[in-house]
Amino acid sequence: MGTIREEILESVEQSFRSRSAPGVAEVIPPPARTAERVSPFTVVLLEDGSAGVCWNLLEGSDRSDYGALDLAGWRGRDALALARELLAPERARRVVGYAACAALSQVCFRAGEPAVDTGTELLDLAGVGPEERVGLVGYAPPFARELALRGARVTVLEREGTVPERAGVELARTPRDLGECRVVFITSTTLLDDSFDELEPLTRAAGFRALYGPGAGILPGALFRRGLDALGGMLIGDGRALAERQRLGRPWGDAKRKFVLRRG
Repeated sequence: MGTIREEILESVEQSFRSRSAPGVAEVIPPPARTAERVSPFTVVLLEDGSAGVCWNLLEGSDRSDYGALDLAGWRGRDALALARELLAPERARRVVGYAACAALSQVCFRAGEPAVDTGTELLDLAGVGPEERVGLVGYAPPFARELALRGARVTVLEREGTVPERAGVELARTPRDLGECRVVFITSTTLLDDSFDELEPLTRAAGFRALYGPGAGILPGALFRRGLDALGGMLIGDGRALAERQRLGRPWGDAKRKFVLRRG
């Protein structure tokens, strides 16, 4: 078994062995920072209108590397070639490669291969109720609020940002604290910094494990082979509208909606 990044790319490539992959229409970085909150994502738009996103998990020298990338140079080129950047040693290149993998995954979702469920909430699928012990890898405030409304007891593992004090929420002392949770939600950003390969084995005692977040809109084969039960991602119904709103620094709005996809 290779790294999770290698397995994700293999799943994408396998899905396009019997169909043509669209070319790259545009790679759209985060918009210039203004007084408004800026979406910290890279978007890859394909020529068929499919789009994929990736959180820009960048800091320090990574940001300089990202700024030096020739994003415009990918226009009209093979999307699978861009997707292979997921295996690059530099995190900046991985961001763009992951967004391309997500865009190619959306091609498959839009064709119903596999069919995703846009009518079920991930927390309902997991059966989260009052006093449920839930592990949250990566602190996402809206998701944490949803868990709090259900009365769950949340253990947060967060390496990059801060976690505000909140009733029912505690910081994990070590990643091994996740082993005490029946339900574990893992942010898709762990796939970029290789922490997924470290964390996933520590969560195997959980009864339900899922990848979550806007970047979780990828083909599920690699994750399901690792034993995850579900994905809670984003289905992009109108990639061109999402790309235009990203370009202008506006919310994505109705260009996307949540979906869940369950193993087996």
